[in-house]
Amino acid sequence: MSGGAKKREIERRLLLAKYPRASGRSDVPLVFSDDDDHDPLVLEDCPSCHGRGTRCDERGGVASLDACDACDGAGTTFELVRYFASSAPAVEVAADDEGWATCPGCSYRFSTRSPAAWTGRRHVRCGQRIVLT
Repeated sequence: MSGGAKKREIERRLLLAKYPRASGRSDVPLVFSDDDDHDPLVLEDCPSCHGRGTRCDERGGVASLDACDACDGAGTTFELVRYFASSAPAVEVAADDEGWATCPGCSYRFSTRSPAAWTGRRHVRCGQRIVLT
């Protein structure tokens, strides 16, 4: 391995240790904070394998699971992107007495008590910024 290749490999390992993956396939936890408007930087998933790092080839009735050629099995492009694609302005939404609200971005109802659906500032499904009233 040449000096440039070693440096690139070290940079990639540091990125994997510091940033979560967009697909969630990561040991680094995804943290939503006010510092980044609940839209953290993540490593972009490989567009060819959708973050899996593998691809299935079928030839002559035999299937094989191989490392993705585009990302060399890493599952990421190693580019930093924002977790949410939505940059829409915040919208005021009223939650009912049980803590349920309807997202103005995607029209899904969600529980404001569920961290799987609500970051405290954004709807997890679509990334819409919401101010609860």
